[in-house]
Amino acid sequence: MRLYSLSLIPLVAATINACDPGLRFNRSPIMGGRPLAVTCTLYHVDGDPLPEGTCYWQLDDEVESGPISTHCEWTHQFTTPGIHTIELSVETDGAEGATPVPVGESGEFQAIVIVLPRVSGHVRDEAGNGIAGVTVSASSFGSTCLSDASGFYEVNAAFNYSFELRPQHPEIVFSPACRTYTAIQDDLTGQDFVRASSTGAFCANAGPDQTAGLGTTVFLDGSGSLDGQGGANLSYQWAQIDGPSIALTNPTTAKPKFTAPQGSTTTTYSLTFRLTVTDNVSGATATDTVGITVTFTRQSVLKRIHLAALGHYDYAVRFPDGQGGAYLGWAESRTVDSGTQWYANEAGTWAKAGPMIGMQPPATSSIGQVYLHAFDATGNKHYLALAEETGDTLLTIQDAWNGGWHYDMIFENGEWRAVMVWQDLRRDYTTDSFLGMLHGAVTLDDGISQAAALFLLRLHQVSGKTKYLDGAKRFGNLLVNLKDVRDSASGQYPYRNGGIPQVMPLDVAMGIVFTGEDGTPGEHYYVHKTVNDFTMQQAILFLMELYEATGSSQYRDAVRLNIDYLLDRHAAYGNRGWCQQYHYLTNEPAWGRHKEPPAFVSGEDGIIDLLLAWWERETDATRRQSIENAVHSALMYWEHEALRANPSETDVAKWLWWRYYNTPRTGYPFTNPGRDNRPINEIIFSDEYVNYYGVENEDHAAPGQPWQLGDPRRWLLRILDAQDNLDLSELSKYRSYFDADNVFKIFGTSFESVYNSQDVASGLWTGTCTLDGQTRVKACAGTNASYLTTLIGELDDCTGPVTDSDCDGCSDAQESGAGTDPFDSRSHP
Repeated sequence: MRLYSLSLIPLVAATINACDPGLRFNRSPIMGGRPLAVTCTLYHVDGDPLPEGTCYWQLDDEVESGPISTHCEWTHQFTTPGIHTIELSVETDGAEGATPVPVGESGEFQAIVIVLPRVSGHVRDEAGNGIAGVTVSASSFGSTCLSDASGFYEVNAAFNYSFELRPQHPEIVFSPACRTYTAIQDDLTGQDFVRASSTGAFCANAGPDQTAGLGTTVFLDGSGSLDGQGGANLSYQWAQIDGPSIALTNPTTAKPKFTAPQGSTTTTYSLTFRLTVTDNVSGATATDTVGITVTFTRQSVLKRIHLAALGHYDYAVRFPDGQGGAYLGWAESRTVDSGTQWYANEAGTWAKAGPMIGMQPPATSSIGQVYLHAFDATGNKHYLALAEETGDTLLTIQDAWNGGWHYDMIFENGEWRAVMVWQDLRRDYTTDSFLGMLHGAVTLDDGISQAAALFLLRLHQVSGKTKYLDGAKRFGNLLVNLKDVRDSASGQYPYRNGGIPQVMPLDVAMGIVFTGEDGTPGEHYYVHKTVNDFTMQQAILFLMELYEATGSSQYRDAVRLNIDYLLDRHAAYGNRGWCQQYHYLTNEPAWGRHKEPPAFVSGEDGIIDLLLAWWERETDATRRQSIENAVHSALMYWEHEALRANPSETDVAKWLWWRYYNTPRTGYPFTNPGRDNRPINEIIFSDEYVNYYGVENEDHAAPGQPWQLGDPRRWLLRILDAQDNLDLSELSKYRSYFDADNVFKIFGTSFESVYNSQDVASGLWTGTCTLDGQTRVKACAGTNASYLTTLIGELDDCTGPVTDSDCDGCSDAQESGAGTDPFDSRSHP
């Protein structure tokens, strides 16, 4: 059960107006039995006085409001079970409308209060008389009580959680021995127990029948058996008598366990076990049986998540840190069936490159983010520890690279070095001369530095550790200070008015000139202001998140500077859209690499997403209107110009993704015989697709090249109403499409195929490759992170009993008795 959410995406969509970002609210207690009095308090994180204005406390669907001076503290008494949502909005004097206030401990805009349901009944003898002094307890963090003189008992149970209800008395056996419940949400009454036998009644009790998850640890319990003297001086022997053969662990104890057989999401097994107990005084024996139905349950998915999380950890790349520990990271791909490490390059071929930490997402930062998602979904503190270990490595690498990160990193002779396994430069990437060219550089290409910094920010928000926030701020400060970068050749400050390049610092980036083998012009591609591959957009999204987390105006101002730059470039070319890169000095559309002419992209740029994300936060009315105008004109151009100019193209999604990535390779200058002989440096627009390239040009690497969100980007045209007016009233429905965390490039896929194809021995999803003539088993970091994300996303929709919350092989009941944490798989009895 998830008692509270550590979701990294705010739950409430709202327009943020002028309001003190230091305002927070908390509620206490978070959970309890009825009646539950909960007090909510508005405060300032810096201890500053509260402003004047109005508080709007919303409980579920009801609102209570009043002046901040009298309503900064609000108490409500809950009398019904369930999960209740509390939200606070504050309207301060001078602000336009109410602003949602985040919860102090989570940063979300909703607080959850859980009111526990009650379970009650009577404990009676065979004649129906009440029995006093019987301990009745609810497992899985429920409460315990003693029955009164009438036999009545009442306990609290965890809301929406599976548990057992068991009466216990040293001299009495009850029928039933316990009751099992699945995810109760309302009060239960009449849950009675009747005395079955008393002291001296020799019996075997194999426990109640169970439902268990596929592949999970199942715990049998014969502790309810009694010897002839009213105690448990017994010997135990368990044996399987029906179902697929399995191996019991400790079958001569009262509580053995076994691993349930694996299967698909539609598989069910029926197992039967017989318990034989022997009275160690009299030698008498007795037997009882228990049935176990093994099927797909929530525990099954928890187990697979655990296997995948540990599998990721096992195949990580590690380098000694000199202090008995190790740096932890992941390469793009590697073999998992031998000690030799091999890595795939961008073209999909294999090269022997030595141990390497990959930074291009989905890689190291993406897997760290997935560990955070796993912690959020399961509460298992071990996953948070793995995320922190990943964050510590990123901090170490960042220290060597002045605020950002590079493509791939190796650790040699006590220092970090940058390498690239990348086809386009046509170089030997392992030579010292090439490594020297990259030394001291950081890159934003493909979201490399943005993903690492955003992960550190998320890690801080979950762990509360300031070192991760400091690491995120170092990258943020690098972006903020771009405006002070001076080009020595021209004497200009190319980024003073906005725009973000792929590689920094400027002098290193200027040292790499891209000249195509086919005669295309040489360009300082790395220093151009880059929209391609979401470079600039992801950097601005990160600055937005950093501003939200810190309230620092320097990050807000950097966002506005770059938003204004994009709005200016949009207007400069007839409000048609944005190009892949702009020249760092002239701000004109520029060539990139040999295959990237100065062309205007359509949906792949992601700028509409970015503008809408900032529109929700922007407090300046003029800039908000400018954003609305730019979004509207760009959508109108795509829908009514680009599509109309190309009637043969019926797939809107393809049009929203066309990026003019490859040119026909027919010599210099590039022309398209029979279609267009325009000069090589002339700008190409989206409505000229057919004329310039043809519907299907075989020279394109992949026409359309969907990169990040694919077909769901159709949502962009849904924010136009029937009259083609911009309608942002339901923008919150599409929030996941323009959320900053998309920088990690983690995608889901069919849950059933993911669950059924996982290798449970390694916990990974594997493939094969041929190396030195041998077939090897390989694992891809991106694929595994994606599939683990799919498992996590399914967890909330699964039902069934959970007996081992952290999947460490020790039941929650055992952990409770031993005083260990059932939500930390590093700690168990």
